[in-house]
Amino acid sequence: MWLPNTLIRMGIVPLADPTNPGRFNVNEWGGMRCEVHVLDLDFYTVLLLAFDLRDYFDQRAEATRETAAGATGEDGTRIDGTTVGRAFQVACSALAPDLQAAFLHVHRVPDLLRFAAEVELDVVTVDGDALLDRGFDMLYLTDQVDYDVAGTLEIRPRYELPVSGGRLVLADTRPS
Repeated sequence: MWLPNTLIRMGIVPLADPTNPGRFNVNEWGGMRCEVHVLDLDFYTVLLLAFDLRDYFDQRAEATRETAAGATGEDGTRIDGTTVGRAFQVACSALAPDLQAAFLHVHRVPDLLRFAAEVELDVVTVDGDALLDRGFDMLYLTDQVDYDVAGTLEIRPRYELPVSGGRLVLADTRPS
């Protein structure tokens, strides 16, 4: 019951797969159709939501048009103005304090599940700088563990969004 309960906490309505009772489908999250995967890694259980990059870039383009029309936002590229950006922020708040780290990764990788497993090392070793250097569009780090990113963020400031239970850092640095 972990998966459907977690999805519900994130504001997602999980749909039972009629052909596989242990699998759940998600028709929409953050304004996009997505697939759900669960990875049981050595140290963590990873919930992975995969969506089409074109849908994501369409959202970014729409948010950028809204910015040009006078809408406000923290991030010049308007990740915070996208539906998926807001959904990510809400999900991180909803899953705290059970959530250690979360990220929004939008670049193609040959094996998405393997990539997520590789990020586990940075989380397990509490390497906040390595997580920041990966360039995730959005990165959540719990405040229950000291990822020691304050110094890095002083040197290379980034936009942050308010979120309960941790820090939500955006990839783009603040304009000077």
